[in-house]
Amino acid sequence: MRLFQPEGTSRSISRALKSVCTDRGWKFEQRTAIRRSVPDHRNRDVRAHVLDPQQATELYSRMHLRNTGVIEVDKIYAPATARPRNNLRYYLPLRQFVRYKALHKRIGRGASGDLWAEQTADDFQDWIDRSDKCDGEDDPRCLPFHVFSTSLERYDLDAPEDRRRFNKGHGSQGSRSDSAGLQWDRPSARDMHGRQALHVAGRSLVRGFHWDVSIGSRASGPTEVSSTKEIWRIWGEGYVNVYPDAGFRSGKGSARIYP
Repeated sequence: MRLFQPEGTSRSISRALKSVCTDRGWKFEQRTAIRRSVPDHRNRDVRAHVLDPQQATELYSRMHLRNTGVIEVDKIYAPATARPRNNLRYYLPLRQFVRYKALHKRIGRGASGDLWAEQTADDFQDWIDRSDKCDGEDDPRCLPFHVFSTSLERYDLDAPEDRRRFNKGHGSQGSRSDSAGLQWDRPSARDMHGRQALHVAGRSLVRGFHWDVSIGSRASGPTEVSSTKEIWRIWGEGYVNVYPDAGFRSGKGSARIYP
């Protein structure tokens, strides 16, 4: 279980959560968000607690290796790109960043006592025990949604009818297109290469499962695709391999431009 909290948060919160994790044999880790003054979507300066790209990358990778509970104190934002500008438009609420890949719980700074920690642990166990969090490689919940561009607030992908609606708007697993005009194609089984076997919310995926991401018909000229770790450029008929944990691998007609 991973706790994210602003600087100056009471230690009682982390102590209570660490105690219940220890009792249940779970690993507990704590991370601190940075307080920063940033313009919001209306260009008003606001105080926000944000993660840096390295923290976000490590978290996103971790969620695809084991069941993960993400607990945030107050409200915390994660970057949506490897080089976020000083504006909230380049950040996502932590809840959205981890959505479909981990249990998310948000608590206030005033949380005290052990009752809330026990309830959080119970909720995490219930989440682990659920079998409907991912149906396999065809499930759109496998996608890294800070890389795949869409109006995610329009969908609740935990609902089968919304998954069908998502597929209608973006295509099926074999060939999807995102709102930025990029084409996400699933390669053949013999081309599932590299990387370890990942999982999404406890569901193991085919080893090497990824998408070949290329410039779709709606895009013109070289196009960039970014994770919280790196930025790649694709041109012509080129493509880059993108994995469910937002890892990238070189394909033809593509190159990493950052870092």
